[in-house]
Amino acid sequence: MIQLLSIFCRKKALAFLLIATILVSSVAGQMNYARQDSTNKKILFHESFVNNQNRWYTGSDKHMTGLIENGYYNLAVNNSAYGVAKDSVFIDATKDFEIEAGIKFADERSDKKSSAMLFWGRDSMQSFYFFLTKDGYPNVSNCDELGKHHCKTVLKSKNKAAINANAFQLLTIRKVANTYYFFINKEYVFSMPFLPFYGNHIGIGATKKTTVFIDFLTVSYL
Repeated sequence: MIQLLSIFCRKKALAFLLIATILVSSVAGQMNYARQDSTNKKILFHESFVNNQNRWYTGSDKHMTGLIENGYYNLAVNNSAYGVAKDSVFIDATKDFEIEAGIKFADERSDKKSSAMLFWGRDSMQSFYFFLTKDGYPNVSNCDELGKHHCKTVLKSKNKAAINANAFQLLTIRKVANTYYFFINKEYVFSMPFLPFYGNHIGIGATKKTTVFIDFLTVSYL
């Protein structure tokens, strides 16, 4: 009887070890940008800024100046962080999805601490924000307004992402199963558990006294 119990316990331990190995392997695999085949993605929303059929803000006010020109959205932010949103891009959060944007800093107006941002799941100003500083440090914040007193940092990296300051940076947010994975230029930076959306707005923006150019914004199911 004792021998049978010992065999059963060993088999149970091996089964748990196998399951744990599979789970670790799966998570590690998701840290590889190429894990998701682009040919299998189903595009839900895509903006390439060749025109303004999606009605992005263009003009100037006290917060910012927005302009679509030469296939880019030019966003110049004034004295406080600000962004532009696309209304009601409904993402079924029960599915795996990806949000990507190509963003470049304008050298003449942005210092190394200037940040570009990609936000999602927004309702009014409450949202999740994926920030990237011009010198390459990413973080994720949960904000009910944009400003240091209204944002809680959820994730922050002490390591610089691999960026080319004179090129467009590719910001990627992936939700797979119950986890978000974040990438800069196809390199994994960090992950966190999935959190429910506040609303259906997505968009791009920048911190104060920063100008950025946005090449595209895409939402896809994986």
